[in-house]
Order: sequence, then structure tokens, then C-alpha cells
Amino acid sequence: MTEDEFERHFRMLGQHLGPVRPIFRAFCEKHGFEEMQRTAIGRYPRIRCWKQGIVEPWIDLWMSVDNTGKRFETFSEKLPYELSAGSSFQRKDQNGQVWRYSKCFAIWEKPGDVIAEGLLEDLEGALDVIGKWDAGFLEKHGEGIRLRSQR
Repeated sequence: MTEDEFERHFRMLGQHLGPVRPIFRAFCEKHGFEEMQRTAIGRYPRIRCWKQGIVEPWIDLWMSVDNTGKRFETFSEKLPYELSAGSSFQRKDQNGQVWRYSKCFAIWEKPGDVIAEGLLEDLEGALDVIGKWDAGFLEKHGEGIRLRSQR
């Protein structure tokens, strides 16, 4: 498969995303979020928006995987998508270790042919939850992982 054929394949696989992109863009514009570049999130059908800051909230819509955990390779109107949201922040401790604290949750999984229905309300509802998560909340209730140490 050539590179052009490969790209065309993923565009066809993700054709559900066409109708929802304007909904995501309107949400991003209203709330100061940015849509992540495709090169940062891969070719598998996905839209991820985030807001840069000390605490970085994000919302992600992506094509799910099949029951065996494998990615879908053939388009169908009923392919499942998952909408999830979360937030993270990083801090350096007294020893110079950099930690990332994150928390996320799944909102729904539904077929691609209906993902636009009620999406803006779902995005707003997700923001109502993650918008309240500050650094203290994430450090206390999120998952912390050590990223690196500063020397």
C-alpha cells in the first residue's frame, strides 16, 4: 500500500468525524480549547481538544476497538466511538522529580452514525466536571506517575 493509499484508507475509515468537527470547533472557540493536530494523535479516527495551562483539561472522541482489542480496518456506519474527558498537571517535587497527575472518565460509547446527536451538550457537561479539577484535586484523586528527574 502506498502512502497516499494508506492516508486515503484512514480518511475513509474516519468519515464519521466529518459532521462532528464543526461541533468540536464551536466548543473549542467558545471555551478556549485547541484541537490537537492529527500528527500528534495518530491516524486512527480521533478528535482531541485540550486547553493549555497549569492544569490541562482535555476531551477525546476516538473510534473504539473491537472485542479483542484490535483496531477496526473497514468502514461501517455502526463502528463504535468513545467520548472521554480528563485533566492533568505536572509538578516538580523537592528532589527534582517531575510528576504528572491525571484523572479521566468515559462519557459514552455509541455507533458512529449517531455521535453528533447531543454532542455539544455532552462536551459542555464534560467541561462542567473537568473544569472544577484543580491541581490539588488531581494530586489527591488522580493517578500520579514519575516522568523524569531534573539534574
